Parts: sequence; C-alpha cells; structure tokens
Amino acid sequence: MDGPRYASVLVDTPLLHLDRAFDYEIPAELAGRIEFGARVKIKFGGRSTVGWVTGFSQTVERPERIAPILDVVGDIPLLTHDVLKLARICADRWIGTCSDIVRSAIPTRQVRVESAVNSLVASPWQIPSAVELDPAWDLYAASHSFLQGVSSSVPHRAALCVTPGDDAFHLFAQVLVTSLRAHRGVIAVLPDNQTVQLLQHALASYVAPDEIAVLTADVGASQRFRTYLRVLRGEVGLVIGTRSAAFAPVQNLGLVAVYDDGDDSLAEQQAPYWNARDVLAIRAREENLHYFTAGFARSVETQYWIETGWLQELNASRDYVRSKAPLVRTTNDAEMARDPLARLARLPHLAFATIREGLKVGPVLISVPRRGYQLNLACGRCRERAACPHCAGPLGKASQAALPHCLWCGAHLGDFSCRWCQFTEVRSIVVGAGRTAEELGRAFPDTVIRTSGKDHVVAEVDDTPALVIATPGAEPRVTHGAYAAAVILDAELPLNRMDLRAHEETLRRWLSVVSLVKPESGRLAIIGDESHPVVQALVRHDPIGFAQRELQTRKAARVLPVWSVAEVVSTPGIWSELKPELDERVQVLGPVPYRSSTGSMERTLVCSPRAVAGATAHELRAMMALRSSKKAPGTLHIRIDPVHLT
Repeated sequence: MDGPRYASVLVDTPLLHLDRAFDYEIPAELAGRIEFGARVKIKFGGRSTVGWVTGFSQTVERPERIAPILDVVGDIPLLTHDVLKLARICADRWIGTCSDIVRSAIPTRQVRVESAVNSLVASPWQIPSAVELDPAWDLYAASHSFLQGVSSSVPHRAALCVTPGDDAFHLFAQVLVTSLRAHRGVIAVLPDNQTVQLLQHALASYVAPDEIAVLTADVGASQRFRTYLRVLRGEVGLVIGTRSAAFAPVQNLGLVAVYDDGDDSLAEQQAPYWNARDVLAIRAREENLHYFTAGFARSVETQYWIETGWLQELNASRDYVRSKAPLVRTTNDAEMARDPLARLARLPHLAFATIREGLKVGPVLISVPRRGYQLNLACGRCRERAACPHCAGPLGKASQAALPHCLWCGAHLGDFSCRWCQFTEVRSIVVGAGRTAEELGRAFPDTVIRTSGKDHVVAEVDDTPALVIATPGAEPRVTHGAYAAAVILDAELPLNRMDLRAHEETLRRWLSVVSLVKPESGRLAIIGDESHPVVQALVRHDPIGFAQRELQTRKAARVLPVWSVAEVVSTPGIWSELKPELDERVQVLGPVPYRSSTGSMERTLVCSPRAVAGATAHELRAMMALRSSKKAPGTLHIRIDPVHLT
C-alpha cells in the first residue's frame, strides 16, 4: 500500500485523561479517502465512536495492538491544521478536551449539503470596491495609521471606543473591508444575531451579500454547514457570526475582530467555557494577525491589553464626545429641592418630565432591569420579605389580579400571612417591565405603549411618539432614526448585583441605551444615586476613564483580568484531599460552602499572576485528569477566568 500505514486519531471524548491522539491502522480500501482533518469511525474502549485524523506515520511501537479505522464519515475533511492547533491551545487554557473545542468549531454535518457542495468547483472570493472613509475617522486619534496598518503584513492591533451618535457598525465594517482589499481574510465575532444583522447591513455598501459568510445558530443547521464549507473551500473571505465563528477556517486570514467584547454572550455556556474574545486574541498572537475591537463601552480586559501595550487605543477628544452625546440628567440635589420625595419615588418628577419632553418629537425608551410584573414582595406592614412557607423562596406576582407565587418552587399562595406580624397584604420590592407598562399606561393614557423583553423581543419601532419599555439587551432600534429621550429606572438593582463585573456590565448596558438616543438633542434620565461612580461615568460619557479606574481596583484586589482566576466547585473535601502543587505566588481562597443546583458544594478560588497562569492551569488539568482516570466519586468542575464571579 502506497502512503502512510497508520493514522493518529483524536477521539471524540469528554474524558481529560484520554485527550490525545491514538494510532489506528489505515485499511487498504480506505487509503485514498483518509486525509488530515477527516472524520472517521473507530473502535475505542470496546465501543464504536468517531474521531478526527490529525497525523500519519509509517510505524508504531506495538503494531499487533493497533485496531483498524472502520470507515470515513463524509467526503470533505472538515478540520484544518490551524483550527486544530487553536483548539489544542484553547483546551489547555480552559481545561477541556480538544474534541470539546472542535465540536464547537465545526457545525453539525449535513449529508445532502455536503454532497451538493462537493460536486461544485470552488471559486475564489472577490475583492470589494474601494472604501471611502467615514469623516468620523478623522476625529479618532491614530485611526488612519491603524487603517493603513491593516493593509500591511505587520500586525496592527487596536481598540475603538465609539462616541454616541457615530455609526459604530459602519466604522467597524470599514476596518473589515480594508483588510479584504489587501487580499486578507477576515473573521468578525459579534454577541448576538441582531448585531450580526446590523453589521450585514453596514457591509452592504461594500460587499455583495453572497460574499459574506454568516455563521450563527439562527440561520439553521443546513445553511450554517453550507456556509462553513464555502469558507473551508476558500469561496468567501469574510466571516461574521456569533462566538463559534471565532474558529472559522478562513484561508489567508489577516484580521480578527470582535464587537462589544464585554458582552457575556461571547462566553460559551458549556464546558470548557471559552470566551470568543480571548480565542480571537490567542489566534491573533499565534497566527500573526491584525486584531480589532470596537464598541460604545470599554471592557476591563481590553483596557488591560492597552496598558500592557498589546493594543493601540483609538479614541476621540473629550470635546467631541461632549458635543455629540445626549444630555444625561440624574436625581441630584437640585432635583431633591424641587421634589423632596424624588429619592423615594420609583418614577419621580424627572422621569415624567423627560418622557413628556421626548413624546413631543418622537418615541421614548424606558429601560427596566427586570422583566415580569412584581418580582419580589414584602409584607405591607412590617416590610419583611415575603417568603414561601414551603421552601422559604421569594414571592412574586405575574399581574395585579394574580395570586402571589413562589419564584423558586412555583407554589401559588391563596392566603398570605406574614410570618412576623401576620399581616395579610403585600407590597412590591422589585417591579418588572409589565408593572412599569401598567403604571405608565395610566400616566399617559393616549400614548402607544410597546414592550420588548425575553419572551417577546421587538427588533425595530417607527419614529412616531410612543413609549417603548424594554429590558437590557432587548431594546428595539428606531427605524431610520433614534429615540427622542430615554429613562433608565431602578439603577440601583444592577449596581448592587453580587458579581465582580456588576459595575462594568451595568455601564456597558447603559451606554447601549445612550447609543439609541438622538445625539446632541436627545435627553436621558437615570433614576439612581448620582454620586455612584458608574452613574457619574454615564453622566460624563467616560467609559475609558471608568475602565482605567476599574482596572486599578482589580490590580489591587489581584483578580481578573490582571490575575487569572480558576473557580473550583467540588464535592466537600475533594480540594483538601487533592491539593495540587502550585507556584508559591498563587493565592488559594477557600474552600468555602457553596450552594449550587446540584446541592451543597464547596468553592475554591485559585488566583494566579499571568506569568504563571499557564502552569496553574496545567496543574489543575492534571488533577482533573487523574480523577477522571480513577473514576473517582464526587463532583469537580473548574472554570478558568469565569465571565461571572460572585
């Protein structure tokens, strides 16, 4: 038989101690079909499974023990060398198996699509027309040198903090097209399908629709696999999509970009919990690529990369920002003097005045941090939290006429009685979007009211006067325009959330609301404590200054992103039993009791300086692999640099 006799196969398994390639014999009848990256059927551990071909050899140590490959799955090798290398790095960094990463990177195979595409002749992607730069670029320092650098072979990496009033997607699209014109491929990752569609619309001025590869779950399994094959065959050089698009096998790749990199949608929800922003950064380093990130907010991770010199900062002058951004007002001391009850009222005079002014010329956006009606109830007399008699969970109401129900176990309570004072009436502590719509409907009876939330997201509204009540992330855009005004209610709720990123995430969401309001003439009211640093950052439109201060706080606390943090959740006693050998600079916090959906656990935080973070992950991985090989009882989960740390 000509050619190699044996193939190295990466077995598709979640077990860490088996996360490596195994040798298999290549049968003569399959010799012409087995290529690098092909998916094959094999026998492993006495069971039939699948794996990926990752190498070849002529000899092995124990040929009598080598099993043959059973079959080849499909006619097109789907895994490339670059994607395999990236998957291996990501698996080691986030403590997972390489096959877990490959499963995220490659869409589910569709037989009919593969047969149809394989019969066609691949054609190279087209170079877009020349880009006429948006005049706004002139107002961002160092922007032109960066755009010129994207056309060169020397890696240029930058972060753009977009000023409210500027078209972020248009500026983002121009960077992507600049790389395409230099005959270099592009990957752009965005948080969700809505932002992908907005970027598609911005790219329409430069690139034909069939020259854009869209990789999102919303396009459907068949279309996604068809698009992946087009990218693999070199028929399209521009890929935009959600987080898994970070692994797209673009030929002659030159630029990777991410929009709104602080959005937690970029973090994978299943093990090993990788983050698309970090995957693109790894890919830029390993493959010597340009890197670009943009958004109205500035993540602390991006600020860290700027201060360490890995990213160049593109920003506008403070005078330009102040001239473009809408006016933001808070319930300050002057407001208190005019309205003494404003601090206690959920909808003070400032909110009503902002709404009335805005409705004269267009729609008004009301941002509410929670969906639902009444999300937490208390006793109407003593103000103690109303608790479920069955599980002690919080009580809520779905509507004014509905009975109180437990938000944990779902039990409906026909007769409520306070366990402290026996009072039978309740009051609301936390109000949702539904109750807000009801209240504003009574205050503005002749106004159209629209709601947008998790259960029913409205993509767009027209520019006629109306009240639009939305939860964070579900704010509709105004067709061919912007909101005349906006009001942010219950500002203290997201700010008081127990999460390391609570303040950063809150400002990011608020700046998203600001970006939807008319520049210069628009008005925004925020109902919250004006002295809070996050509120002040919004008033001043200063996400960069906030990110700088937040990063200094994180440095002092020795947490993300300056230090790497591994969150270890385990059955009580496991961490104390294993105790891996860690560098003396590593700080171990815990273990402490931890309540999870699987019962009583304990949590340990392992904080490492970035210089030894890789070695720490290696030790933790070895610890998990040892338990996996022994089939040890109990539970052990590890998240590296979790997006939420409470």
